[in-house]
Amino acid sequence: MYYFRIQAHDGLVVPAQMWLPEVFDAHARTDYMLQAWYFGMATAMVLFNLLLFVVLREIRYLLYVASVGFMALSIFAFNGLAHEFLWPRATRWSDVAHFIGWSFTGSVVLLFLRTMLDTQMVMPRFDRMMKPLVGLYMVMAVGLAISFEAFAAPSVIANVLGLIFCICVGVVGALKRQRTAYIFLIAFFIMLIGGIVTVLRGLGVLPDNFITANGLQVGSALEMVLLALALADRFNQIRKEKADAQRDALQAQQRMVDSLQTSERLLEQRVTERTLELSAAIDQLKQTQTELVQSAKLASLGSLVAGISHELNTPIGSCSHCRFYAGSFDEFAARICEVGRNAKVDIDPVSRGHHAGGTATCALGKSGGKTDCEL
Repeated sequence: MYYFRIQAHDGLVVPAQMWLPEVFDAHARTDYMLQAWYFGMATAMVLFNLLLFVVLREIRYLLYVASVGFMALSIFAFNGLAHEFLWPRATRWSDVAHFIGWSFTGSVVLLFLRTMLDTQMVMPRFDRMMKPLVGLYMVMAVGLAISFEAFAAPSVIANVLGLIFCICVGVVGALKRQRTAYIFLIAFFIMLIGGIVTVLRGLGVLPDNFITANGLQVGSALEMVLLALALADRFNQIRKEKADAQRDALQAQQRMVDSLQTSERLLEQRVTERTLELSAAIDQLKQTQTELVQSAKLASLGSLVAGISHELNTPIGSCSHCRFYAGSFDEFAARICEVGRNAKVDIDPVSRGHHAGGTATCALGKSGGKTDCEL
């Protein structure tokens, strides 16, 4: 007969069972293999999404890495593996570690949910409730580190309330036709089932078997996968939105190019019309200028002709007058000479006082067609 004395600061389930050495070794190998599978999957999720965060610089990938990391560490401590491999001598810390891990997990999951479902825009009331709940998780983590016995029960209640709150947010998001909310709702519902199975096993309601013993791990593993799918779906939605935005931008750019081409054609047409009108106006101006030049030339020629005519008419007129007067004088002289043949004629009685005995004598004769008179 063996006697055991077991003491713990929180709930403790001791499945007392006798094993044969060979059977226990086989069970231990199977259990370690399953644990390795679970934590290997969690590690792969963390590394892959951490790489995506480094490449894409999206905060939601970092929040997913933090939520999966804290969840895996909490379960690692809850199963006793952390006490076995990480801190074998820290018994007190082994009892507190998974409670603190769940508090950090709840706060990071709420932030991840807030980012994925965009509660600030879609569900502002739930978003205002989410911030105090995150603060409550932080207070629980600090309180557990200070006084585990005082904050253990409130921490469990806070975790349950946080899980129920996440499910309510998922329901509201699903009612608002958010596709990512459906995946979140299923993930948190599975996690809730795994947590309920673990609690009922601890209370002795459910028997201790593989499903009840690992219900929390199974639920968290499925939650990790579903959250990763939600993250991938969100990424696809963002990429589709970007593709749609690029297509709309390209269409708008094409419409702008078509409008610019149409405006360019209209402008070219108007420029051509204005060019033709300007060419016609220039031709008309040149024609008018030519006519003005011709008119100026004709005016100058008329002035020149008028000047030449005036210059010619003056001596011609003088010659004509001289000829007229010369003909009249010849006729007058001829008549005087004809009168003088017969008698002496007193031509200028007035000049008698000056020329006493003066007489006029005309001698008719033609010498070169001229009439000679002597006074």
